Amino acid sequence: MNDDQDSPQTGGKRSDTPFATPPVPSENPPEVDHENKKALAKEINSILRGIPFIGPYIVIVKLKWGWAGILLLVIGFMIATLLVLTGFFPSSAVSDKYKQNASTSPNMSAPETREYELKAQHDIMWDAAVKQAKSRIWASGVALSKLNPQLIAEKVKEGVTVQMAYLSPCGDMVKQRMDDENNPDAAVNIKGNLNKFDTFTRDFNVMQKDSLKVKLTNVYPTMVVIIIDNDLYAYFCPYGAVCSNSPVLVFKDYEKKPKSTAAKFFEDHFIAVCNKLKPISNYKDPCSAPSP
Repeated sequence: MNDDQDSPQTGGKRSDTPFATPPVPSENPPEVDHENKKALAKEINSILRGIPFIGPYIVIVKLKWGWAGILLLVIGFMIATLLVLTGFFPSSAVSDKYKQNASTSPNMSAPETREYELKAQHDIMWDAAVKQAKSRIWASGVALSKLNPQLIAEKVKEGVTVQMAYLSPCGDMVKQRMDDENNPDAAVNIKGNLNKFDTFTRDFNVMQKDSLKVKLTNVYPTMVVIIIDNDLYAYFCPYGAVCSNSPVLVFKDYEKKPKSTAAKFFEDHFIAVCNKLKPISNYKDPCSAPSP
């Protein structure tokens, strides 16, 4: 058969050369594309590294985990910021190491915690504090004018035990104190408060009389200490001014808390003043001999 003869199946001439589509040449050889990508990545890394503070860390994240790592880092940062701003960031998420470093950092001072409050005398509701007493009222000072003898007597009838040490209105120390605080009425004020007990204790029974111990001291007064149940009040008697000008240190529930050395200082002062004194029985004439 002639090779130039038409093929009976196709009806045309058969060619000896097979048909083939020539490959389209690439614009850039593979090695050129690789170099371009490498240069682009280097440029991006350079830009990221230029971000202040966190730039080098972002580059490390990108090299290790790619863009997905950076995306997760941004999302995590946004969530953490939101938690901190809203106050929901858990303290357990902070390492104990950093908590300790923060608490001991010389540039950060811990918030000051006081055992007491500092108040002006007129800000304290003295009568209300006495009325709320359940177990005891202890006081030592000069005239103790903050404590109403009528209310004191009523609390004794309710079962409250009372110890009160006034500066003796007849001794040498009251004269010295009157000179020091420029107050010629100090002795008169003390006698006036003592006289009131005569009126408000007339109907006391034996047990109630035993629960009220009013005493006189001839020790020079440096401070006033008042203890009502578990609350301790202390203020000072300055030179040149009356004791009522002093601010008051208020120790609330001082016996229920870990023992306060400051509160104990004032409590010890009261005990030292009162322990060796005998109660008086004649409120009309407080300068008479104390009862045996």
